[in-house]
Amino acid sequence: MTTSTKSDNQVDARSASSSVPGKHNILFVDDEPNILNALKRLFRTQSQYECHFADGPAAALALLIDTHVKVVVCDHRMPQMEGAEFLARLKKKRPDTVCIMLTGQANLKDVETAVNEGSLFKFVLKPWDDNELKSLVASALEKYEANKGKKNLATAVKETENKLQQENEELLKTNDERTEQLISALETAQQANSKLHCTLHEIAKAFCVVLELARPDIGVHSNRVAKTVNQLCEIANMSFQDRREAEIAALLHDIGQIGLPRYIIEKSRDCLNDNERLAYETHPAACYENLKSINGFDRIAAFIFAHHERYNGTGFPRKLKAGDISTQSYLIGIADEYDHLMQRVTSDPTLLFEQTYDAISNMSDTLFPRSVVDSMLAIMDRNRSEGLEEEVKEVSLNDLAPGDVLARNIYTVSGTMLLAVDTMLDHRKLLRLRSIDKVDAILGTMRIRKRETTNTHHCDSSS
Repeated sequence: MTTSTKSDNQVDARSASSSVPGKHNILFVDDEPNILNALKRLFRTQSQYECHFADGPAAALALLIDTHVKVVVCDHRMPQMEGAEFLARLKKKRPDTVCIMLTGQANLKDVETAVNEGSLFKFVLKPWDDNELKSLVASALEKYEANKGKKNLATAVKETENKLQQENEELLKTNDERTEQLISALETAQQANSKLHCTLHEIAKAFCVVLELARPDIGVHSNRVAKTVNQLCEIANMSFQDRREAEIAALLHDIGQIGLPRYIIEKSRDCLNDNERLAYETHPAACYENLKSINGFDRIAAFIFAHHERYNGTGFPRKLKAGDISTQSYLIGIADEYDHLMQRVTSDPTLLFEQTYDAISNMSDTLFPRSVVDSMLAIMDRNRSEGLEEEVKEVSLNDLAPGDVLARNIYTVSGTMLLAVDTMLDHRKLLRLRSIDKVDAILGTMRIRKRETTNTHHCDSSS
């Protein structure tokens, strides 16, 4: 017999679809009526749970056919079958369910076996402590949700990989040269990922090549952020290792955005609705989960995970503040803010620069420590004094030359972004542009500016 706290004398064989929305299904299994009654009394006040009760393994397994239970609390010794056997059958039906075993037996060999085999989360001796049991059920639910989150993340990563693969296959049909570049980049990434003796910088370069091919806007933004972070590290007198790790983290800080819809990334952060903001705020964790398991990337992954945290605790995803945030994360964060502010569409670049300068100034001791803001303002003062606002001119595709720096994105008539603003052209990029133009025409004229000296990273920083 199975019963529910909502109706103690009624058989409850409801399907998962009849579960109360917003509540977590918990199943208690024991052949002793007095034990089940005690459990009912104990959990009756726990409004966040939808509790089910079964007087034996058979009834419990029958309920599990249609009801998705997150946590099971079962007795060790039952007439129909031992608790360990029940848990083994349960795991075949519901492998994600987290299990707690109640036992009054002195011989815990079977219980220890179940723990070692991974089918049991915790065991509790009878008579139990009420507060301890309630706490264990809450912990088991947290473990279930954590496991579910990991599985969802793994699924999302796999879907992202599949999506990228599909895009790659479409690119193969468009241009042979682009195909060759993409395959080479993917092979480089796979080789770098499989050889633990590769340096962190080599792996970062491989990631960046793929990133720039898949999403030029994110790739070029990441390069600009890395350049600014490198300048900030110089001012902070960081060691070579700390500076290199900060620079690599800056190059890779937005790879978690690859799986997000384009319209979310292209929107101003202030214009995102609640659901879009929640989706956007997953990208640091997505990047962290992908990088942390790669040999040598643990610190870099941690810097990226916290690059949207803020000094006053208003950031995400963990609401860290002040000294809980690393200097490297602060540097990536303010460089990211600076780049987004400077890339706003405007007809008055001088006014945009002054507005950005004021916005960064107002972040002192609120979003970032004063020292970090002062360093960013020093870089902006240097940029202003060096006169980095070059004259922009329009040219045709045939007039583009190595060393030109794009003043706006380049799109094809089909809407594909080929290169993003601030990309420096070289012979390889020019050949690619002209090849693609023959099969998917490039829109309009090109807007470029020239620099006498340029110190861009393009995933190949050596400083």
